[in-house]
Amino acid sequence: TAGAAPTVPAPARLLTPEEAAGRLSVTVRWLYRHAGQLPFTRKLSRKVLRFEAAGLERWLKEQRP
Repeated sequence: TAGAAPTVPAPARLLTPEEAAGRLSVTVRWLYRHAGQLPFTRKLSRKVLRFEAAGLERWLKEQRP
């Protein structure tokens, strides 16, 4: 349509380790130990991990039949 602004995808909501652990019902320590195996983990820097909220929800649905 003429004059319509281009669609820009919304930025992914990133969860802190504490938020992600709460949603997964695991400890923060467990989350850090398994971060490399979780597809929704995002490494922001050498010492900072965040977890993509939408990816976490998709992963949870796949884990539970």
